[in-house]
Amino acid sequence: MFLKITIAQTKFLLKSKEAIIVFSILLMLVICNFVGNVLEFQGLDVTAMYHPMKLLTLSYNKSIYDASAVIVFTQLFPLLVAFPAGFSYVKEHQTREEIYLVSRIGKSLYYTSNMVSAFLCTAIVFSVPFLIEIGLNCISFPLQASGDFTNMNIYNAEYISSVRGYLFSDLYISAPIIYAVVMTVLMGIVSGMLGMFTVAFSYVFTVKYRVLLVLPVYLLLGLLGYADNFLPEEAARINWFHYLLLFDYSEKSEVYMLYFAVVIVVFVLLSTMRRRKGNVY
Repeated sequence: MFLKITIAQTKFLLKSKEAIIVFSILLMLVICNFVGNVLEFQGLDVTAMYHPMKLLTLSYNKSIYDASAVIVFTQLFPLLVAFPAGFSYVKEHQTREEIYLVSRIGKSLYYTSNMVSAFLCTAIVFSVPFLIEIGLNCISFPLQASGDFTNMNIYNAEYISSVRGYLFSDLYISAPIIYAVVMTVLMGIVSGMLGMFTVAFSYVFTVKYRVLLVLPVYLLLGLLGYADNFLPEEAARINWFHYLLLFDYSEKSEVYMLYFAVVIVVFVLLSTMRRRKGNVY
């Protein structure tokens, strides 16, 4: 029953205008980057060509050559991530659909499935366009290419040190394409968690205007970026994009990642439990 309802709710959210608009924006960003790469690097000899995964929209490495795609993504992400599913509960609450659905399937099932479907919808919307780009790059650019936008030799000590700064660096060394897929899926999972965070916020706080639900995630991510500025240069970064962008060589901490995930999950669980015990009316 739970699986059936969650799948149905996820399909419904994926068809919403918010999800379609965000997906279209991200797909347009991907297509613009892909077409730009094709025009820029067509005819380049394979020995001088950059690795296809280094050309991706999410590639921090490409920002050395052209940072436009990365800048656009990092500016849009905190604003867009709440849109695909973050407004789902507020809409149903304001239109009184919540009362009908709770009476049909019960509080526990309704609020839990709403949260899980928000995660799945947001994760799909934010990962699929970039997974498509990975496929396009594999088809369009030579997989034998091994160039890096730092233009350093792969045996250079500085280059090796920077690669070791990647998340899942061992995976990148053994299988760059799988690394790109894993990192893209990770970005989708984090996006899904932030989508849940938005829904959880709407469980706890009454919001008259839906657009205000963009603020919690935007302020959370902005706070991480602001706090990052006060850390020593050699300290592990806490700014979100250092963990979500591919080929980022900044110092990172798995503990910070764990803390972030735990805080989000705990808030989601507590908010869901509180909403389940509250009055529907």
